[in-house]
Amino acid sequence: MAIDHAQRRHVTLVEPDTDLAKILDEASDHPVVLEWNGIRFHIEREPSTPVTPRDPEEFREALRQSAGAFAGIDKEAYEEDLRFWRGEDNVDDAR
Repeated sequence: MAIDHAQRRHVTLVEPDTDLAKILDEASDHPVVLEWNGIRFHIEREPSTPVTPRDPEEFREALRQSAGAFAGIDKEAYEEDLRFWRGEDNVDDAR
């Protein structure tokens, strides 16, 4: 791995036997710069993707625990509030 002193980034020189899985593991923590035949590529994890995958059973348990959290809520008023907070145009401007 070389260091690009101009930009202070680690640059991984890609060879025919470079391990892609290892590079992707590294890119899950911080952006990686790859160089192949003099061309540089910037690899990074999609920001909306969590570093560790979600546990489906943990999610189901959270749903079970939150069951009934919206019971008794005025649905129309709640939806109107959501549209207002989103800045949608069809909400009464008198607020």
